[in-house]
Amino acid sequence: MLGTAAAFDFTFTSPLVPNGLPEASVTVGSAVFAAEERKHRSNDAKCAELGWVSISLAVETYGCWGTEAKWAFSQLASRLGTRQKLPKVHTHHSSIWEAEPDPC
Repeated sequence: MLGTAAAFDFTFTSPLVPNGLPEASVTVGSAVFAAEERKHRSNDAKCAELGWVSISLAVETYGCWGTEAKWAFSQLASRLGTRQKLPKVHTHHSSIWEAEPDPC
């Protein structure tokens, strides 16, 4: 995916929306993962036509980050840190996200 044009689509969601509440009461992160999926359904075909990769950056109001949002921001932080010649400690959150077992 590196070196490919990408479209970043930011979205914020809440696990308290009526249609997501039953799932949110059982599965942590269900609202953010559903938001990622909705963005892909609406954007993937158009991005593919343009030769782009669609990246959904979804975040829940309670702080849960979607898988792609975690990945994208950790990649950006790592590259910016390297470019600015910052010690790894300044971009430590990327390794925390990668090691985190639960989705949020």
